Amino acid sequence: MLSQLQQFVNSLNRPKYYLLAGNILLVAALIILSNLKIVPLRTGDFAFFAVITLAFALYRPGWAFLFFVGTIPLENINLAPESLGIAIRPYQFVGALAITALLIRFFSKRLFFKPAKFNLADWLVIVLVAAGFLSAFAAVGAKNFLPLRLAVIFASFAALYFLARNYIQTLDDLKKVLPFFLSSGAVVTFYGIWQNWRFTRNLPNFEVMPGRPNSVFSEPDWLGMYLVLLISVVYVLIYYYIKQVQSSRLNRMFLEKQTHSQYPDSLDTFTNKQDFPELSGSGETPEPALDQILNLNPIYHLPFTNYFSVFGIYVLLNIFLVLLVITVSRSAWLGAFAATFIFLFVIFTNLKFSPKEWRWKETFYLKLKILASLLVALAAVYVFNLTDFQLFNRAKSTGTGLQKITVACEPDCNVETRQCLVSTETIISNISELEQYDCRHINLEEIESEKAKNNIIAEIYREDPNVNIRGEIYRKSWQEIKKHPIMGIGWGSIGSVLGQDERGATFNSSNIFLETWLGAGILGLASLLALFSYILLSAIKNYFYACDQEGKVFHLFIIISWFAIIIPNLFNAGIFLGFLWVWLAITQIKE
Repeated sequence: MLSQLQQFVNSLNRPKYYLLAGNILLVAALIILSNLKIVPLRTGDFAFFAVITLAFALYRPGWAFLFFVGTIPLENINLAPESLGIAIRPYQFVGALAITALLIRFFSKRLFFKPAKFNLADWLVIVLVAAGFLSAFAAVGAKNFLPLRLAVIFASFAALYFLARNYIQTLDDLKKVLPFFLSSGAVVTFYGIWQNWRFTRNLPNFEVMPGRPNSVFSEPDWLGMYLVLLISVVYVLIYYYIKQVQSSRLNRMFLEKQTHSQYPDSLDTFTNKQDFPELSGSGETPEPALDQILNLNPIYHLPFTNYFSVFGIYVLLNIFLVLLVITVSRSAWLGAFAATFIFLFVIFTNLKFSPKEWRWKETFYLKLKILASLLVALAAVYVFNLTDFQLFNRAKSTGTGLQKITVACEPDCNVETRQCLVSTETIISNISELEQYDCRHINLEEIESEKAKNNIIAEIYREDPNVNIRGEIYRKSWQEIKKHPIMGIGWGSIGSVLGQDERGATFNSSNIFLETWLGAGILGLASLLALFSYILLSAIKNYFYACDQEGKVFHLFIIISWFAIIIPNLFNAGIFLGFLWVWLAITQIKE
């Protein structure tokens, strides 16, 4: 064990660990600089860093791509100076310069890898981009050429997709990239937890919605979607290491039997007679101990670093769950439930119909571990007071459409004549209705101060405003689709129809398929549906016919992450999120 620990410590001197540390520092620094308003950069500084980054991408294009993956979650950080009139996120900045560097290398015939061959998914992405331009040109009355500008931005995301497609072509490539994705996820998660920790203590927290952390995203729902994807990654890593442990034990048992048949006396105590001369006669050839044989065959035992990795993965799962809980994003909660269910279902059945081949015991233990992680996360939320939301009521409202709220009423209201609200059976449709009862909606932290004023505190139900808002959004979106069913109205045009929220942010259609239909017409919608269908069906087929364990684990990830992406996007429209396009590229990896 000590020698394996020493090997692990020595391995930390490798360049990949320096790059990983650099990635963590870069993500943390960008978050701090954004909060301090040091970014966006000034024009001269922006040009300087662009030149430096391009030189770095030319010198080490692979390293530049790793930092591109590392910065992929940074959605609400803008590097571009205001004079440019556009927002450039860090991953767009690094990705665009990495593409430029690759083009320079390609035309100078110094490209160090063979470009990926086009497949059906690639062509569907191109059709989707073209459909966006067609819809933009057909749009009527768009101000400032908004649909055309967003069509160009959409095309830039497709370019980032092809960048990832060319860099991540095999499972070995994915293994190199994955630590950067997870390490950035850890930084983003700690920052989100820190935001709500500050909020519950009435300290500056940089949240866009009080009590709901958004971390490096523009709103909590986007953060929730990202966390569900991270959790999907952690699930398959847990399963992968469990299978490694099982394989190691089986190989060890096989080797024990094999060695025992050759050296029956030596395995009674697993000792080496060379180390104990009194046990062997003079001139006898010492018989090998089992541990010595295993050391000569490292494939037959699980190294210390893997145990360390398993512990680290469970830590990641717990912190991801903590932040997912306090985002109070019900669409993300539903996505996490769906991903968990599909994960356990695939493990349980192995996608086979015969009950004899179902894995009852293995699934049961996996379920216990996931449940234990969830309970630890919930305990951490309450022990460290990380949210003011009533989580159970929030989850319950997903099915009932009713939210329990706390109200404070004037002390002179007549309870007997029911001129005040004191019954939990009372249901209102809007907060404004409270005025007629001399009541008002209060936050949980205001309860004690209201009691000190002798006000009556009560809990009542109101119709979930999000349900009403989404219902109205879907109704208006469908009306626009019926007016323009073929060409759509161009990317972003639906915002002028739907209006803005209380923060001044323009509404979208709250559904990725509606948004695509509106933004890219019926051709774009067909392409997106075909793309997602192709990904899922291919993953199921490849999982079923995979010959090696790594292939099965990878296709298992594609299956559960498909649901992790799709389910939240039924209530959101995350088509312009960077990690979605990297995920699309990863799904096209060939073993």
